[in-house]
Amino acid sequence: EQAKAEEKAVIKGSRFILLANGENLDDRGSVRLRALQEINENITTAYFRKEQFWVVHTYRYPGCAKKALLQWCNMAAENGLSPSQRLAKGLRKQADKIVSFGKHQITSGKIEGLNNLVSRVVDRA
Repeated sequence: EQAKAEEKAVIKGSRFILLANGENLDDRGSVRLRALQEINENITTAYFRKEQFWVVHTYRYPGCAKKALLQWCNMAAENGLSPSQRLAKGLRKQADKIVSFGKHQITSGKIEGLNNLVSRVVDRA
């Protein structure tokens, strides 16, 4: 469904509001978020799915986290939004790796950063 001109004006520049944690929005941000949710059902659905996804990170037991992740994937796959469906498919494939973060609290971010630095140095040489 295509947004009307006035709806596009509300939607434009709202990425931060949609990506931000709802608790961190100020009064103005909360008003804009409500306006976005009122004019576009797909935005509302995607926003609520994003908020629900964070629950997966609250579990410390891998079995519970994996169950919550797979439930989220099922909801995302059923909502009819193709980006959510693609994301759910990818998350299902990587579920064990995602869940292991909750147990170990270790990411490969520093190693990836070091690899990036080495690649840039090699490219310059």
